[in-house]
Amino acid sequence: MTITTWKTGETGVVDDDGAGDGDVTVVRVSGELDIRAAPELRGVLRGLLRHDGDAGAPRVVVDLREVTFMDSTALGVLVQAYKTARAHRRTFALVSTSPRVAALFRVTAMQHVMPLHPDVPTALGRTAPARAG
Repeated sequence: MTITTWKTGETGVVDDDGAGDGDVTVVRVSGELDIRAAPELRGVLRGLLRHDGDAGAPRVVVDLREVTFMDSTALGVLVQAYKTARAHRRTFALVSTSPRVAALFRVTAMQHVMPLHPDVPTALGRTAPARAG
């Protein structure tokens, strides 16, 4: 598994109003996302979603389009990150076009909680700040 992170302003990716303001951090994951790889992803997401004043990222998009396999442990990491984002009023969105990832979300009904977007710009346009609740 490989994890790459960047802020939108660094890559020319723009949000839905056309401004690459850099307040979105994209986490691109590739390869197998399983019990062996999940701790690394958990650490990256915890670092981005931590709540120490202004530290952390206000909006996080996890790009799973290059994930070849994903198990329930990895799904649990994403659910925990989503809950953390909501608790700290941060935005958390997922991108995936993988039928395997979509099947895991469908079987667990998680697509209703954390929808999968087809690309990063779409995820940015469809996300709103998470609300605690």
